[in-house]
Order: sequence, then C-alpha cells, then structure tokens
Amino acid sequence: MRFSALDQTQIHLFSVKGRHFAFDVNSCVFFETDEVSNGILQLLGTVTSEVDLVQRLAPRYPGHVVWKRLSEMLPVIQAKELFSDDPSTTFDRDTPPRLSTLCLNVAQKCNLSCRYCFAHGNYGQDKLMTPETSAKSVDFLIKNSIQKDLSISFFGGEPLLNLPVIRHTVSHAKRAEQTHGKYFRFHITTNGTLLTKDILRFLDNNQFSMIISLDGPRDVNDSMRQFRNGRGSYNVVYRNLMKVLAFSPNRPLTVRSTFTHQNMDVDNLAMHLFQIGCKDVSVEPCATEIEDLQITREDLKTLKQHYDMLADRYLAELAAGRRLSFFHLRQAMDQVRRKRFSLTQCGAANGYLAVGADGKLYPCHKFVGNEAYVVGDVFGGIKNQSIPGTFHSAYVGNKKKCMKCWARYACGGGCHAHAIAFNNDILEPYDIECDLMKHRLELGAYLYATLSESAGCAPDPCQRRSTVWEQNQPESLPYAGDGGAVSDG
Repeated sequence: MRFSALDQTQIHLFSVKGRHFAFDVNSCVFFETDEVSNGILQLLGTVTSEVDLVQRLAPRYPGHVVWKRLSEMLPVIQAKELFSDDPSTTFDRDTPPRLSTLCLNVAQKCNLSCRYCFAHGNYGQDKLMTPETSAKSVDFLIKNSIQKDLSISFFGGEPLLNLPVIRHTVSHAKRAEQTHGKYFRFHITTNGTLLTKDILRFLDNNQFSMIISLDGPRDVNDSMRQFRNGRGSYNVVYRNLMKVLAFSPNRPLTVRSTFTHQNMDVDNLAMHLFQIGCKDVSVEPCATEIEDLQITREDLKTLKQHYDMLADRYLAELAAGRRLSFFHLRQAMDQVRRKRFSLTQCGAANGYLAVGADGKLYPCHKFVGNEAYVVGDVFGGIKNQSIPGTFHSAYVGNKKKCMKCWARYACGGGCHAHAIAFNNDILEPYDIECDLMKHRLELGAYLYATLSESAGCAPDPCQRRSTVWEQNQPESLPYAGDGGAVSDG
C-alpha cells in the first residue's frame, strides 16, 4: 500500500474523556480506536512503508504492538472504510427537493416581549392570518408537492393568539386529505402561556407535536421571557406545562430553552427541565446581535465545558434508568449510529417554506417580514425563482470554509439564515454555530460508545474486525428516539 497517497485531511482524530476516536470525513463513519492506532493514523500519508512507520513510532510504542494494530487497520483502509472516496459527486445537485412542509405564521404578534426574539416581538407590526389565507396555504402545499405525507407547522409570534385560524387550517387540511390522497402532520411552537384543557384536547385529537419554550429556572427564564408589562412568564408556563404532561404524557413534546451570553450553563438549564418532568429537552444558543446577549468566540471555551458537564450528567441519568433525550446530543449520537451524509442542513426555500400572515412566502420562518426574501405568495405561487435557486446552490461543496472542515458532511453546512444574518453571505457559515456543532459531534461519539459498552451491545454488526477497530452500531440505546425539528419560539 502506498501510504504516502493517503490524505490525512480525510480523517479527524480526537479524544473525549480518555476515549479515542477516528472519524472518516467522506463516509461519516466514527471508529473507536486506541492510542497506538491514533499514532499510526497521525503518520499515514507522511511515511513511505510499514518499516518506516514502525521506526517513527518506536520511541513511543513497541514494534510488535504497532505491527499488530497496523495489520488490523489495513483491511479497513483497503476496503475504503477509512480514507474513503468523496461520495458527493454521485449526488444529484441539480434537482431541488420538492415542497413538503409549510410553516404558517398565523400570528405575527405576541403576548410576550422576549429580549432575544429574532422577530423583535412582532416582525415590525402585529398581523393575524385570515382563514382564507390559511386555506390557500394548504391548497398551495398540495399543489406544489408530490409526496403523500405533508407537514404544517404553526408558528408566530404566539400562534395560539389566532386559535380560530389554526382550527380552520386543520379542518381544511383534513378535508383535503380525502380529496387529494394526502396525509397531514401538524406541529405547533408556542410560548406555553395560553394553553388550556380545551386547546390540549384539540391538539391531542389532531395528533400535534409541540415545542414549548421555557428558559430553565425561574430567575433565568424571567430575566429573558417576560409579558409585555414586564412580568415574568415562568409561573404561567410551568403550570401549563404540567397540564400538558398530565393530559397527554405520550404527546411528542420538546421543551426548548434558549441560552445567551448571560446564561451559558447549558447543563443546569437542561437538568432543570428534566427535573420538572420534561423528557425531551433542547437548549439552543440565541441568534442575536444584541451586544450583552450575543454568544461570542470568547464564550466558546466556557460553553464547551458546560456541554462536557451536561454529557456526564446525561449519562448518569440514563444509567439510572431515566429515559431522557437532549436534542443536540441525541442528534449527535444518531449521526454516529446512522452515518447520515448531508450536503445541506435543511430544505429552506425548496422543501420547506414559511408563510407570513399576509400569505407571502419566505425561505423559512426566520425571514418572515424581510421583503428582500419574498419568494411569492400562496395566491399566485412562486414568483421569484432566484431565491430558491440561491438556497439550493448553498450546499457544502460551494462553501469554501465547509470544504476545509472535517464535519462538513455530518453537519450539512449550517443554518442559511444565520449565515446571512451574521455574515451577509449564505455561503459563509456562522462560526459560533460551526464550533458548537463539531464539539457536540465529538461528544456524541463518546456518549454512544459509552452507552454501547454499558448496554453490552455487540460491536460492529456489519463485521467485527478487532477489539480495537470497532464501530459500535447497536439498533437501540437507552435514550429517546427521533424527535421533531426544533424551531425558535
């Protein structure tokens, strides 16, 4: 084998809490290794032969150990499971995904005034969607989709300020199911302040998934999420959240917390939500340019330490038999298990569109109200094809920064809206988001390997190679399975 022909940039080596890993950039496969194997991988591409490799490593490891590890590694490399070929060239980059999801901003107004709100409270003015516009939105989705399964997400502002239109939309979609052979799934993102038993019954009858926003402990939440009169929202949301958990304990429910520069203890925010009974939790960084709230590069070291602490606490909870899910760490573990390959992180402007209260179409909910990104409207359809084209072409291969990053195909290139908001360039990913994503992926490998070991799962069901080269790929582990997408609320 010509070791010098191997490209070391196609392998990412890292260690987490004493466990060593190798990630193959092109195949998105994680391998758990040992120290000697990592030493070998660090030199492949710079040595000319096996003898040269053993001599280079002789000061650190006995020759026979290096030979043994290398003999275990060579079949993996020859099979192109390490240093694999770039598969992106085989993907269809010309055909955008067909529309399957609409996010309806039924209420561009809110009863809260959250400090970090990306819509600045009301998108510039208060608007409520009409029943006619919501029905046209459903018709537009049916007309422009080819899939049988379609999704409608209700968003705001606070969508429950326009409950009659939510009810009307669901009724119209249900009637359309019979006529057009479609099946609709419904989702709502809410601040949780307006939930009643009658509303919960309606959501339950129509199998809604739900995101409720609560920023952790009372003092943290109430410093950020306040009613317009300045009163904190924690007590109201907590009471309503308890109603939800009691009324429909099996409902797909994510409780979402937002952290800022002022509150970066991700572990404590998440654990508070677990401790009050939430099973599926997401803690997201605020995406704002407000100076005293914005996450900065200087914050990353502290944030990563808190993620590390959360990983340990999360493991302890799972080991104690509590079936819990922390969105980003579960997402990272699922990436380890399923080896997902992505050229883009979402289908904004193509597979997914947002509808403003007035019926205008936008690439996603974060653009609603921004006239520069109006794609068309639900009455006349897509009118500005250049925007969907721009978003579709913003895949990893067209992003110079991404193509130098080991996580590019596991990540998909980051959020388009954040790239535009922070860099004014859809092809320039938001670096804070990038660093956090990479750290969470590494933690995901550590968590998955540790859980696999504690669960006694057989390593590498594809074919076990050795005690060193293992891909732990059990079918299930003691953490919650797939959840819905997490949106800002």
